[in-house]
Amino acid sequence: MVSTNTQIRKYEIVFISNPEITDQEIEELVKIVSEEINDLSGTIIKTDIWGLKKLSYPIKKFREGNYVLIEFDILPSSISQLNKTVESNETIIRSLITKIS
Repeated sequence: MVSTNTQIRKYEIVFISNPEITDQEIEELVKIVSEEINDLSGTIIKTDIWGLKKLSYPIKKFREGNYVLIEFDILPSSISQLNKTVESNETIIRSLITKIS
């Protein structure tokens, strides 16, 4: 039997950033998250910047946020480190990593 932690899986991360940052700062944020995925031996499949959207409810006193989706392949054992990196970034106000296959 093969351990599931040694098989690469497909994931996506959706994160919401502070609505007050510039487009250039959003690009830099995407670069930081993408580099962390690459540093953890992951592979980026697709990056999609959805832009500024109204939130369903306030998060950290913000009513809007910049949404970004990144699809990637990575080992399941690397997800916790990626999550720590994303959560430590003060510009990101909410994030969710989901396994998609």
